[in-house]
Amino acid sequence: MNWLVRDSKGRIFGPIRTERITELIKKGILVGSEKVCKFPSSEWQEISRVPEFYDALLDVLRIPAYQKNETEKLIELTKAQSDGQTDDKQKTSEKQEPETYSGIAEPESEPPAAAEKNRPRKKKIDTSTLSSDDIEVIDLSPRRQLVRQKSQRQKALGLGLTITGLVLAGIFLIQEPKTPKRIQLMLPRAGQPTISDTEALGYFNTARAYFYRDSFSSYLQAQTELVRTIEGRPQTKEAMELLCLTYRELWPFSDKGVDSLAVVSQLAQRASQADSMGSSGDICRLVQLELSGNFLNFATKLDSSIRRFVSSPYFYEMKARELEEKDEHVLAISYIQKTQQILPEWNKSFVFEAIVRDKLGQLNEARKLFQKVIASYGGHAEAKVLQGILEIDKLQQYDSGFEKIKEGLEVDRVMPQLESKAWTRIATYYSKNGNNEKAVESAKKAFFIDSTNLDAKDLFEKLSGTEISAAHFMDCQEVMTLGEQFLRSGNDLAAQAEFRAAFDTCSPANPLAAIKAAESLWRLNQSREALEWVDKAIRVDPNSELAWIKKADFLAQRFDFELALQALLKARQIKPKSFEVIRASSEFEFRRKNFKEAIELAKQALRLYDTDTDTHLILVKSFLALGDVREAYQWASRAIELDSSSPNAHAIYAETLAAFQGVESATNYLKEKMNIYPAKPEYKKALGKILYEDDQFEAAVQILMKGHEQASSDKSLMLLLAKAQYSNKDHNAALKTLLGVAAIDPTDAEPLSEIGLIYLNVSDASRALNYFNKAINVNDRFPQVHLFKGRALNKLGRTEEALSAIAIEQKRNPMLAAPYLEAAEIYMNSKVYSRAIQNLQSALKLRNDTPLVYLRLAEAYRLSGNIDVALSMVNVAAQKESGNPLVHREMGLIYKLKGDHRRARQAFETYLDLAPNAPDRAAIQSEL
Repeated sequence: MNWLVRDSKGRIFGPIRTERITELIKKGILVGSEKVCKFPSSEWQEISRVPEFYDALLDVLRIPAYQKNETEKLIELTKAQSDGQTDDKQKTSEKQEPETYSGIAEPESEPPAAAEKNRPRKKKIDTSTLSSDDIEVIDLSPRRQLVRQKSQRQKALGLGLTITGLVLAGIFLIQEPKTPKRIQLMLPRAGQPTISDTEALGYFNTARAYFYRDSFSSYLQAQTELVRTIEGRPQTKEAMELLCLTYRELWPFSDKGVDSLAVVSQLAQRASQADSMGSSGDICRLVQLELSGNFLNFATKLDSSIRRFVSSPYFYEMKARELEEKDEHVLAISYIQKTQQILPEWNKSFVFEAIVRDKLGQLNEARKLFQKVIASYGGHAEAKVLQGILEIDKLQQYDSGFEKIKEGLEVDRVMPQLESKAWTRIATYYSKNGNNEKAVESAKKAFFIDSTNLDAKDLFEKLSGTEISAAHFMDCQEVMTLGEQFLRSGNDLAAQAEFRAAFDTCSPANPLAAIKAAESLWRLNQSREALEWVDKAIRVDPNSELAWIKKADFLAQRFDFELALQALLKARQIKPKSFEVIRASSEFEFRRKNFKEAIELAKQALRLYDTDTDTHLILVKSFLALGDVREAYQWASRAIELDSSSPNAHAIYAETLAAFQGVESATNYLKEKMNIYPAKPEYKKALGKILYEDDQFEAAVQILMKGHEQASSDKSLMLLLAKAQYSNKDHNAALKTLLGVAAIDPTDAEPLSEIGLIYLNVSDASRALNYFNKAINVNDRFPQVHLFKGRALNKLGRTEEALSAIAIEQKRNPMLAAPYLEAAEIYMNSKVYSRAIQNLQSALKLRNDTPLVYLRLAEAYRLSGNIDVALSMVNVAAQKESGNPLVHREMGLIYKLKGDHRRARQAFETYLDLAPNAPDRAAIQSEL
């Protein structure tokens, strides 16, 4: 049987016999990344999926063959295709197209060094798998064969190039720059046919062998095999772990869009469900955090995972990379060597060590490590390129370095920034050797690949005498990568600028770039601009549930619950069963104090992803708000079991501990955490909150000041500190702290509202009103600010204005009882008892667990002359809080009006017993 073979660069060779293809696999000419189709059919399939070649590929993977360079491949494949031809079947008339398909290349995957001036003329081939506009013929048939067929193939000969001609004249000349094709991450599909354990193990072992090779093409192959494994065996946690790590390696070559991030998130959820307490779940969660740009939580969780899973090599590699980014080179080497000890088959760890040793000036050690990797797998493009750069830059071995770089770029794709550096060295080499034309084209190629490569820019302009602008070559994904690098270092200001540039550069526009820009802007307290960028993401992709969720989150944090709900409903329409949508809905309900609904939605989300820590914490906070301490404690315990590295989880657990076992127990717990993690301000903030709520104001101020020294721009910590300072009677310090918060975020109404409350509490209603108005100008939906304004107006005697302000609060926050109680007080003082009763009844629907509302209702009904209803209200209040002296006072007044003097006397006596220093004691005694 004869086959056509299409290599990873899109070139097609054939026909080639089955036996010859098997030989080519064993010799390392074909490595498993190619596609084949039966000749003369046109149905292409991956060579690794063809049963005839499966055993040969497995043998090579178990004992990896040396992968030949590009020239050797071309020669071998051309020989093989000529062997597959027969005299009779392969003869064609002068009018027929040549049946030898050699070197058909898709433009997206052409070798980057193909020469424009040596490009063959295009010829259209009729295939079902390639567009005729995207096919380029480079005839690589041997010269003797072309001479023999000259009479029949004048046109083909006119188009042809010999192997020697291609290698020497064309293979490294630059054509017009093209954007490398971006890959799509593959998500295992549900509901696929089950495979046997033996098949699954075979696919998984194949995937591991590809993964250990550590190259772009091998990671693509690993992804294919891992997806096949998981589709056939959905609960294979080891395959999920390796697929998450494969996503991490392929991410720089992906579109880095919303869909790719969704693939990572969905697999992380599956892995967490399959291995909630194991290393696989942790690895996938870490990959998700890293690729989504959540580097703070990534670093915290990584430290926890290393302590829990000391025998897993991948956590050490992640830690080594983190340390290297902080320029802690020696420590990074110690971690990567742990990876090597546990998993010596993985080439990545040795390449990483070589890079670090190169930075340390340990050139011989670095070179040996590169050579070790290349000896292990000859197709490791990155190792070849890096060794070539080292030889040129550090050892002045220009010819050797040039050849290694050139060979590496032929073998496989490398990271864009590295490829740009490689082409810069090639340009320099050509320049030194007097080949200015190639030098200019190479420098141009380098700058096109990475427009931040100023060495390439300067070299091009120097050699060509022409200025070049990054705007002409800026690549969307390149700018996204820069933004991610700034995010990793915590530089949101620079990150948002890069993400905004990426959004403007991408074609089509990348909504994830706009979302990431919005997130950075939000952290920079630029809330209005952040919302504008979320809207840009939505305009580009109205079906991005991630963008709608982010918009709802931002709006809810600004207390615009009406618009936030609309955004959430849109997200639900797009993906009604999405875990992210349901969790966002739960958090939304918590923010608007609808705690029962928040609990119901959180539990619904956990049925989809039962190991998500954030969802557990929503449950904890909701149960605490409802006073269900036991339930809150159980969920908090589960949260820290799932993620023992999360300071937020420990802080909320301590809150439940204070309610469940007492403040002392919670204090000891947090002090222990502070001893272990002295640099974490979250534990100081948590302890300060517990002490503040326990009325230990001075101690709260002391610990919160220490936290503030570590996190000087933490708004929530500063707001808590201001409250503690005020309660500790240090009003000036509280005002200074609040003004500091307002300076950090001028778009936040809370510090202005808190300043107004301080002035209101010291009876300076005029200044209080001024600050409440400022808060309203910043965000007129901030909770209770209209209520506070109403109080200030009422104190100033402006009753009607006060009621109008309170009415706005009732409309904006219908779940709050306080505005109704405040309005009731004003109506009571104005003796408009019917309106007072209406407002108290509204408050009762929201707070039926407190005797205060029943007590005030009893008074209102009594004063309006409805004695029987007043008595029923005061009886309910007595059932809820019989020790409240005011309940008995009101009861005495009601019985007195009813003419029941005996019961009135009993109630008044009880009142005086419970409140011996009551201000109206003399008046009550006169009643007795």
